[in-house]
Amino acid sequence: MTRGSNAWIVVGSLLYFLASYFGATPLSLHNANIVQLNIASGIGMIMCLHGGIKALFILALAAPLSHSLAIFHWDPNAALFPAILSGLLAPVACFLSAKAWDKHFSYEGLRFETLLPYLIRVCLLPGLLLGSLTSMDSLYGGYTGQGGYFYDLYEITSAYALGILLVAPLYYIWTHTSNPVAHLTQANVLYILGYLMLTLGAFVLSPGLIFIAPVVPIILAFKGEELAALLGLFGMGIIVAAIAPYGLGPFDLPDKVEGHMALLTFVLVSMITPIAIGLHARRLQSVSKSRDRWQTKAQTDQLTGLPNRYAFFPELERSCEGAKNADETLVVAVLDVDHFKMVNDSYGHATGDKVLAQIAELIRDQMRESDVVARIGGEEFAILLHGPTVSQAKRALDRLRQRCESHQMTLPDGSLSVTVSIGAVVYQRSESKEDVMARADAQLYKAKREGRNRVIIE
Repeated sequence: MTRGSNAWIVVGSLLYFLASYFGATPLSLHNANIVQLNIASGIGMIMCLHGGIKALFILALAAPLSHSLAIFHWDPNAALFPAILSGLLAPVACFLSAKAWDKHFSYEGLRFETLLPYLIRVCLLPGLLLGSLTSMDSLYGGYTGQGGYFYDLYEITSAYALGILLVAPLYYIWTHTSNPVAHLTQANVLYILGYLMLTLGAFVLSPGLIFIAPVVPIILAFKGEELAALLGLFGMGIIVAAIAPYGLGPFDLPDKVEGHMALLTFVLVSMITPIAIGLHARRLQSVSKSRDRWQTKAQTDQLTGLPNRYAFFPELERSCEGAKNADETLVVAVLDVDHFKMVNDSYGHATGDKVLAQIAELIRDQMRESDVVARIGGEEFAILLHGPTVSQAKRALDRLRQRCESHQMTLPDGSLSVTVSIGAVVYQRSESKEDVMARADAQLYKAKREGRNRVIIE
């Protein structure tokens, strides 16, 4: 069932009808007779986002019917025309929210930088339009509670915004996560259940728990578990909507209208805060990953895939410090491909690049995983060997030299083999990284002077 298909719209319309009806009748605030939580607004927005005008037309049939039945359930003698009119206005607001999302947020999604415009354009303005017209309609139909027009305006607008905040971000993240169910780990499920129990306990046991409960989705948001935080917030919204008509719990103030407004404000803040923190955590994580990618790219030789000199020298300094502190042997070796300029001049730079890439692969194969290998110059490589004796390092490096000498590189018109010269030294505790590299370079030049294709270690 693809999004936007007829079957999808039918199922969505049914969900919208049920959310609208059950939200407006059994779960309405008895003193105000206005729905506390309009989950239908979020469902309607998602439908209009994918179904367009077709979805709007279907919702324009479903909403007046659900509103009329809700009003009839509340008072069989009440006028139904205002309810029908309100039902026609609600899908229009959903359609406007969907259009605002499609225009401003569909490309990059919801980000921390765009949270405020999202709240204004997608949640507040369509809800304010709906609230201003529906509140007048409620006055005319006699549905308004003791708070009057402006209270109804605030409550309808807030209830609409709450529905968008509950459903839309959860839907978006769920559909844009490769494996959303994988985020429902045992720990996250326990967090969600704990949050719901604290919320429920605040209404039926101890009002003070209401100040502890919001910490849970904030923790999840800080951990980058946006999906789990939003699921918890969705459950919290359902609990509040179900209980509030029969008791305001922590918000049971002498002035019921003031209590209702306090509850609505608390729920709004409880939702917006974790969403904002989750978006900020996602942004920081994205910046960190981007920085790591660029840092890795900047410190990686693109031809061979080995660390380059910018990665090698900090590692050399760390290795020298580690060897000094642990009283461990550190051998620093420098390898150079013999007569590499002749290879480039005779076979071309493409062949020269192939030679370097294969030499790098041979070094990786011959050295241990604990050894550090890097390309620090054109045809020059460096190797850090941790812990070997001089004789062990000599054997390992000479085995590498022989492997390079015997390796045949296939060319379009034949084959090619090259030799390497290696100079190596044992790090002395009193010298700097510059000193040990200078000594290794000196041994490399000595190997070249003595005929190349050899290992000299000091």
